[in-house]
Amino acid sequence: MRFCLTFELNGITELENLHRELFEKEVNTGAIENRGHPGRNFVSSDPDGILFDVWSELSPSFKK
Repeated sequence: MRFCLTFELNGITELENLHRELFEKEVNTGAIENRGHPGRNFVSSDPDGILFDVWSELSPSFKK
């Protein structure tokens, strides 16, 4: 079973700031990616392996 939460931030600067903050606190955090959708994202996880997908913006079709 896989469980993932997705969060949207207010733009790429917010995404980069949160990514840096989590990395500095040694949170398991992947690189900022370009998946071919609007915005950029990264994935991090908590100690139980729950994934958190963080986006600078979500695809307009997803927001509907």
